[in-house]
Order: sequence, then structure tokens, then C-alpha cells
Amino acid sequence: MRKAVFLASLVVCLFPSLVLGISLTDYQFPESSYQELYLDAALNQGNSSGDSVQMSYSGLARIDGRVVYRSLPFEYAITGYGAVNFERGAVEGEDAESAHDLYMNIIGKKYLQGMADDKLFGFGEVSGHYRKLMAMDEADDPRVEILGGVGYGRVIDATVLARAIRINEDLMKYNIIQTNIPDDALIEMAQVIERESEFRSKYGPVEYKKYYYDEVVKVLKDAGVLMQDELPPMGVIRIEEILDPAKEPMSAREHGWVVRAGVGVVASDYDGEAGDPYLQATGEYTRPLGIRFQFSDKLQYATVFEDDPTHNVTNTLAYTYELSNRIDWYNTWNLSYMHPTAEGLDDLIGNNLSSTFRYYIANLWEVAATFTFAHSKYGDEDGVWNQGLSLVLRYRLR
Repeated sequence: MRKAVFLASLVVCLFPSLVLGISLTDYQFPESSYQELYLDAALNQGNSSGDSVQMSYSGLARIDGRVVYRSLPFEYAITGYGAVNFERGAVEGEDAESAHDLYMNIIGKKYLQGMADDKLFGFGEVSGHYRKLMAMDEADDPRVEILGGVGYGRVIDATVLARAIRINEDLMKYNIIQTNIPDDALIEMAQVIERESEFRSKYGPVEYKKYYYDEVVKVLKDAGVLMQDELPPMGVIRIEEILDPAKEPMSAREHGWVVRAGVGVVASDYDGEAGDPYLQATGEYTRPLGIRFQFSDKLQYATVFEDDPTHNVTNTLAYTYELSNRIDWYNTWNLSYMHPTAEGLDDLIGNNLSSTFRYYIANLWEVAATFTFAHSKYGDEDGVWNQGLSLVLRYRLR
């Protein structure tokens, strides 16, 4: 009997999703969109005395913007910024100088409905950068890069559902609710959490929290699980802490797989020259195991279409386990292989393994201990293993 009780308790601790009847793989993100636009300006002026000095000054003006849309069949993101900097030194006769910077990036992905179980997609990316550096008399030529290709599969970030499940666990812990939140309500709550950027864009960086938290609490009320008409203060505090990554960090929870390949080219670089086309191909598989475990593997291949090309292959295997709300355990193995085809060059093989325990102390301190093992081998040379241990202490100022 004691053994059965112990096993049941172990299952509840390690796999609470089995008790709830929901899995992180059940999550699909909702349709969402938001826009952001920021303007920054600064002016600094200095006064000096003397015959060989003049009034010095410096300043800048910068505008940043982003437009994002996400849905299961289609998503895109447009980001960009423009900036102007100017300055003049204090030496008498020194001329004022200026610099400007303009950048834009457009990324899009479209799933082809009705084809290959709606998992076949095309993607494209265009970026442009135009700049004049402070010390230069003329601007560089615009840099333009284009990438496009096709892929199959889908990876869903379900971290928001993990946060919703954590909210359920804490509300049960503090007797704010006596029954688990229904599965459909947990999904609905996760989709509200997914739209945090949308709330921030609509209501502002401070005021949005009121509407954001109200929408989360509304899911609880509609599900009929609250014991009172209003959420008590402890529930409000715990929801706010769980939804704030700075106060309660959580490693990513993703599920799915995807393969994609694309061809890109630097159509024009800062010197006005075009680059050779290049090929990028990736394959990724990721899956949460319960609520606290996360496994992922990502394989990448890249090469440039040129004489005597170099073939680069990397594989990153990762395993994460959330020991508690305050302790995460990260493990990664990165394998890299570089095969140059030019005569006289040998292959290079590298292995890097790391294991990190990260402990979050209250809301301000973070301690991370990392063990590393690295090995590289060039051609027929004997490789050497290197071991290391690092301890990092981080304090959050604000």
C-alpha cells in the first residue's frame, strides 16, 4: 500500500499533466497581431573654458518599429529602424560629424492549405541595410540579402500552456480552487498568455497589465472553478509572478518537427559587390516529456556555392529538466563537422558537452554552475579533451 502511494505521489510530482489529463502537445497558438513604434531622441552639450576649445555636443534620433502577424496558416514579421547620430568635439575648429543608419527586415511563412496535411510551407526573408559611419565622408553601398525556400512540418511553442498549468497547480496549492481547471479552459488561458505582446501594443507598456491579467482571471471565472466571486490577493500575486519571466523564469516547452531548405544570396554588400549563393538546410525535432522535461535535437547544414566549397554540419542535442520552480537543469551536446574541399585542408570535428544547474534565488539573484567538456580534432591529429567548471552569480538591478 505504501509503495502504491509513493508511486502515485511520484507521478503527480513528475507528470502533473497525467493528473490534469492535458499534454503540452495539445497546444496550438491563436491568431494574433500587434504593432510597435518607438521614437528616441537625445542631446548632450558640454561647456569648456580656454582659448583652444569650443562648445561640444552630441545627439541622436532613432525610430524603431515592428509589425507582427501570426496564425497557423500564415505568419510574417516586419522590423526596422532608422537612426541619425551627430557630434562635435571640443577642440577649436573641429567640424561636426554625422552618421545615419537605416535597416529593414521582412520574414514570411505560408503553409499551403490542402497539401501534405497542411504541413508544407514556403518561406522567404529579405533584409536591407544602408549606413554612413561617423568617420566616413560617404555612405556605404546598401547591403541587401535575400533568402527563400520550402519546408515541411511545424514546431509549436507551448511554454504558455506550461505557465497556465503552473497557475492551476498554485491555485490548488493555496486552496483558491478545489478542482482542476478544465482542459479547454487551460488552452484558452494559454492563448491569452500568448497574446501578451498584443495587449502591450494596444494599451501601452504599463497599463496593459490590467487588461492582460483581467483576461486571464476571466477564464477562471468562466470555467466556474473559483470558490469566491473575486480572485483573492494571493491568487492575484501568484498569477502576476508566474506570468512574469523575470520573476519566475521557465525554460522553453516546444513540440513538433520541421525540415526546411533554402537558397540565399547577398545581392549587394557594403562594398557594392554581390556574394556567391549559399544553401541552408535544417531539421528539428522537439518534444516535452510531461510538464517538466524537454527534449530537442537540431541538425543544420550550410555551404556556399563557390569553387572548392566548405561543407558545414552541426547537430545540437538538448535535454532540460525543471527540478522545481526555482531550479532548472540544462544539458546540451553540440557536434560540429567542417569538410573543406580545397586541396591541402583537413576536416575539423568538434564536440562540446555542457551541463548547467541554474538556481533562481527570490526575484533578484541567480546562480548557475556549468560543467563543460570540449574536444576538437583536426585531420589525423590526436584530439584532446578539455574540462571546465564555471560559477556565475547574477544580480537583477531592476
